[in-house]
Amino acid sequence: MQKESAPVFVKIHNYREVLDLVDVLKHKISESKETLNRLHEIKAEEDTELDETSKDLDDVNRKLAYLDKTLFEPEL
Repeated sequence: MQKESAPVFVKIHNYREVLDLVDVLKHKISESKETLNRLHEIKAEEDTELDETSKDLDDVNRKLAYLDKTLFEPEL
């Protein structure tokens, strides 16, 4: 058994309101996607900066260990 589709009548004023709301939602979703993409870019930049800082600290630590060894271990 198949149901027949009956036409749906909607007041034109209500229909336009719905269309306007759908447009607003589309715009908000688009803005949200742009914001999310920017946040991903910022996070990637921060991750890069943190990696570089970590490498710099490791380098300073190695140099400090070498300096410590050179200054405080007696020569044989």
